[in-house]
Amino acid sequence: LKDGKDFQLTHSFSSSSVLWDDDTHLIISREAEKDREGCTQLYRIDITGGEAEPWMVLQFALTGMKKAENGLYVAAGIIHKDDPDLYKLKPEEYKKKLEERKKDSDYLIADETPFWFNGRGVTNGLRRALFVIDAGKGKIRRLTAPAFDTGSFTVEGNMLYYSGSAWTGRISRFSKLYSCDLSGGKKKTLYGKNDRSFGDIFMMNGSLYVHSTDMKTYGVNETMNIYEVTGAGLKQVYKPEVSLYNSVIGDTADMAGTPYSDGKQYYTFASADDHTELDVFD
Repeated sequence: LKDGKDFQLTHSFSSSSVLWDDDTHLIISREAEKDREGCTQLYRIDITGGEAEPWMVLQFALTGMKKAENGLYVAAGIIHKDDPDLYKLKPEEYKKKLEERKKDSDYLIADETPFWFNGRGVTNGLRRALFVIDAGKGKIRRLTAPAFDTGSFTVEGNMLYYSGSAWTGRISRFSKLYSCDLSGGKKKTLYGKNDRSFGDIFMMNGSLYVHSTDMKTYGVNETMNIYEVTGAGLKQVYKPEVSLYNSVIGDTADMAGTPYSDGKQYYTFASADDHTELDVFD
């Protein structure tokens, strides 16, 4: 709002919000140009006025991004496990690589289950990787292994917390929980047993929390409980009576938001009977 009224921020481009860089600057993505197919073009715009300025181009499809300290950012993006470092290539090399792939685009060799996912299309060989970006130096490095598939992640200061699993052939129902000190690169396994699935990860009042389920009652779609991550493992702190997410599904449904924590409280949309409600956990 400006002077109590709505105003248009962008013009003529298909744009989407990525994250707030500070109180007045927003990072947005725009549809990649034809010669940068498969890339994510990011812009930085001042919401108090001014044009969107080119910020960086990522040579992968961005699925999420969070800001850390000291000019560092953590990005999640789609890679192919057999060719995970396309992001390192020079633009002309990257373009040539994509053109070579198109020559074989009329057929698919499927060697994984699943090889296709509703709403995403062909997923064979694809993984959601994590990258650490030093915006000031223009440097980027892949943090996760080629076969590692990232679930959720959050950043607190210079600490990264994330879930996921490495798999080949058949996707795993289970995931594990990790942390990484972005300043030093040291990784730590917070939960390493192969018996749980993890959902949203968030910090609140100085503690780390996670959605998780052992899937023993209802299977893969079982409603997750909220656990506090402690030195001894997981401590259950909340068992919801309804889904912690908006579970209304349909091609015409407007999916309501994503979970959010302001550091003191946790907000999530939940499906209850015939409606979706905003629940608060503290």
